[in-house]
Amino acid sequence: SIASKINDAAGFIPPIIKTAIDRFYTDALIVIMAFILFWRIHHWFALAIIIWAFVFISISALVIKKFNYLSNNTAESVSKIIGYIVDFLTNIS
Repeated sequence: SIASKINDAAGFIPPIIKTAIDRFYTDALIVIMAFILFWRIHHWFALAIIIWAFVFISISALVIKKFNYLSNNTAESVSKIIGYIVDFLTNIS
């Protein structure tokens, strides 16, 4: 139901924001630092780390689409199961 989805969303928003800030900026800073350090060793190393980061982010973006579909299906299934349990318990009394 919509109420359970709103309740779930309210609980997940703070961890999502914290993860986005902590992980994204930290990882971006690590890649930048690696690029600078590898550039000082040899420019091919720096190019390799940038290509690797681009490929990794591209593949991750493609996989996120599939995970989004699966998470939506899971959320709908959980809502249906909770509905069945509530109906079952309501019919007992």
